[in-house]
Amino acid sequence: MSFSYWMNEGLVVVIADIIQNIDAEKIQAYLKSNDTFELLTEDEYEEWMRDFHHADNQDRLEMLEEFFRDDDPNLAALIANSDEKHLLSCGNDGDDKYFLLYRPSYPWERDENECITEESARQHVLNVITQFTFNDIDASEIEKQIDYIYEVGIGN
Repeated sequence: MSFSYWMNEGLVVVIADIIQNIDAEKIQAYLKSNDTFELLTEDEYEEWMRDFHHADNQDRLEMLEEFFRDDDPNLAALIANSDEKHLLSCGNDGDDKYFLLYRPSYPWERDENECITEESARQHVLNVITQFTFNDIDASEIEKQIDYIYEVGIGN
């Protein structure tokens, strides 16, 4: 039996730690603006939207997760894919704990889109996440959840 090893290093936000601050309506609006719902017939879309609007925020997030089960099976992937600079990725710790990850780079590897300092990287991560949070959420509450990860991933 062989194993693969990889390094997870960078700024990390565990989705479970911020999920209560995510506004499902903002996620739905983002998806609609990207023509994601064109996969449904008009009747299916109307039924889905009716159920969506009658659900509470947690149920809405679950509905969105279920809708993307085959393509992007987690909210971390959806948020990472919304990053217009393409600096965020997502991962899973193997126990279904999803996270967003900003990987650092060496100065000679950076392009003009990348963050130069850790502070600018933290701000970038925060900006990507807060586009989906409730309006009354203090950004400093989300910022407290941005941590640094340095650990090895192992798989076969």
